[in-house]
Amino acid sequence: MDLLQPIKLIPRWPGHGDLHVLVDGPYVYLDAADVERLAGIPAWEDGDTILADEWPHTIDGTPHYRLDAALAKVQRHADVDTAAAFVTWLDETMPDLIDPRTVKAARRDAPLPEAITVAHAARELTAAGLRLGRTGLFRYLAELGWLERAGDHWSLTDLSRAAGWATVRRIKHPAPGKGRHAAYDQTYITPAGMTELRRQLASARPSEVDGPRAPHAPLFD
Repeated sequence: MDLLQPIKLIPRWPGHGDLHVLVDGPYVYLDAADVERLAGIPAWEDGDTILADEWPHTIDGTPHYRLDAALAKVQRHADVDTAAAFVTWLDETMPDLIDPRTVKAARRDAPLPEAITVAHAARELTAAGLRLGRTGLFRYLAELGWLERAGDHWSLTDLSRAAGWATVRRIKHPAPGKGRHAAYDQTYITPAGMTELRRQLASARPSEVDGPRAPHAPLFD
């Protein structure tokens, strides 16, 4: 199946975390840092010959493994429990994830230029007379079932993804301690999401909108 543009998918390994996947036509790439973190294996380094000619590909400034190369690397550490479990999860997840129907549905995500950050969404709602700050909006989105905690950050739920109410963008930022850039997922609210939020908030009681700050406010909006 030929795609006009690469498609980004983010499946979640329950209890472990998210894996960023890039589908580019017949090729499937996995975020290298995600693979190493989830499988509990050493990071790729210069001189690593496990992948033979398959060096990590840099896509949008982030190293990625081809799917077959990632499996080869992880399987070399099959004695590590998390690595073996990660391979099992990939075997169960990838067929459905890269199914043409799944990829086609992902193409319906709103273009990022039309989506806005949670902080921007909060400002628009405040301007419309709804008292809701950035932290309060994150909390409210979690109460609606649009977001859920994934470690120290927020992650989209199947509900908000399937409805097209929210999307994420991979944002790079300096990470001096790692000697390279790191990345985080920034939540964006789509136009359809804003319409649904206004509908939900219009019928919400004041106590459902205003309230104490979330105990774990995200570092990035």
